[in-house]
Amino acid sequence: MASPCIVIYSSYVCLHDSSFIEECGGHLTHLRLNCCKFADNYCAMKVAEKCKNLKELCLRSCHNITELGFQSLASLKNLQYLDLYRTFIDLGPLKAILKSSPQLKHINMGSCGHISNMDDVAQTLAAYNKELVSVDFWKTYSLTPVGVKALHKCQKLEEVDLGWCGGVGAPGDSFRSLATGCPCLRKLFLAALRSITDRDLEPFIEHCPALEQVDLMGGHSITSDICVN
Repeated sequence: MASPCIVIYSSYVCLHDSSFIEECGGHLTHLRLNCCKFADNYCAMKVAEKCKNLKELCLRSCHNITELGFQSLASLKNLQYLDLYRTFIDLGPLKAILKSSPQLKHINMGSCGHISNMDDVAQTLAAYNKELVSVDFWKTYSLTPVGVKALHKCQKLEEVDLGWCGGVGAPGDSFRSLATGCPCLRKLFLAALRSITDRDLEPFIEHCPALEQVDLMGGHSITSDICVN
């Protein structure tokens, strides 16, 4: 029997005025509220209270949820997939959610501009989320080589998006740590990281035999030789 999955597209639906979550929340395992204008703190707290079996929660571009609502989501203990793309989540609530989600496999934090220290987030992932398979940091400017290096402890990683993470700059030995610690990598997105060189990419060729997709758009210092390899 398939898991109960609800995908809500319409901003006219309002959980405030229905008993849906009250009656069905305990059975839900997948809930997608992407771009829903009604998704606010009340909605988030109601989901946290009633949907204890959630494995997937998608809140991308839900701009009406603030710190109070996100903090309540730390009571969800079974999350495996969390999409926070372009939300206003802060560092504290995000760390609380990660610490309470040991089964987390996929997380999208792309363009989450309110997170002041993404290195701290990466270190939290490394400490509490060992089952992580994919992580998306796209356009999170506070990520630096310190955070990238921390990810080597997430040894099941298959997909990492560091595109447009300007803070990564010259990665130093962080890419080598990532490659040696995560040999299962299949997809690596490094778009607009203009300071990376052939030398930075060599560890992935050496240690990640399953690698099948690499995004090097905007890598001005990369030569054709490394691409052939």
